[in-house]
Amino acid sequence: MLTITAENVESVGSFHEYRKTATTRLAFITEPFIVSTKEGDLKISAATIGWDGGYFVALPADGDPYPVSPAYVVASYVRT
Repeated sequence: MLTITAENVESVGSFHEYRKTATTRLAFITEPFIVSTKEGDLKISAATIGWDGGYFVALPADGDPYPVSPAYVVASYVRT
C-alpha cells in the first residue's frame, strides 16, 4: 500500500490545478465541539492543531459537515 507523506507527495503522481466550483457555507465556532462527518465523529477543541480562537464548520452542498482550520479558510476561501 502506498504511503503518502508531506515529504513524498510530489513524487506520487502528476498534479494538476483544480478550482472548486460549488459554494460552501462556513460557521466559526469558538467553543469545543464534536462534528459528525462521513469518516466518524471528530472532537475539535483548543488542543486541535490549527485552533485559532475557534474552528470553522463547513456545510457543503451535500449536507455533510466537516471541520476546517482557520488558516485553511484564509488560504483557500473567499467570502461572498
